[in-house]
Order: sequence, then C-alpha cells, then structure tokens
Amino acid sequence: VSRLLGYFESYLSLLFKNSLGVTYSEFLLETRIRVSCQLLENTELSIEEIAESTGYADVRFFRRNFIKIMNLTPLKYRKALLKKGVHA
Repeated sequence: VSRLLGYFESYLSLLFKNSLGVTYSEFLLETRIRVSCQLLENTELSIEEIAESTGYADVRFFRRNFIKIMNLTPLKYRKALLKKGVHA
C-alpha cells in the first residue's frame, strides 16, 4: 500500500495509527476476522474455505487469529450461532 501511495511504510503507518487509533496490521486482522464471522453466520462454507477467502493461506494461523480476537474457535463460534437459531 505504501509503495502504491508513494510513502514510506513508517510514515503511512503513523498516519494510519493517528487517524484510526490502530495500526494497519491490527485493522487488517480485525477486518479479516469480522468478515469471517459474517461468512460463518451467513454461509455454509468450511472453515478452510473461509480462511482462504479472508486471505489466510494457513488455516491454523487463521484459527489462532480468530481465537485472539473472538476468544473462541471459528467452529465454536458457528455452533454458538446455530444454538441461537442464526444460520445460513
């Protein structure tokens, strides 16, 4: 992104943090997990397919990041939705 805009990474990172209050990496992580939650809720895609569609080549890394943000695994998240009657 920094190359595309013609800025140094450090400068762009500072602008991003000052504007949104989070780093670009934190923003990207939270966005990917938010989209994966929507996919878990609204589709029947497998966890592997959701990981891939949200930019993760490694499903284990996806699960680790999902747990970091949501405090439970993607599968437990989906099962909790099903118990509440929310499903694709």
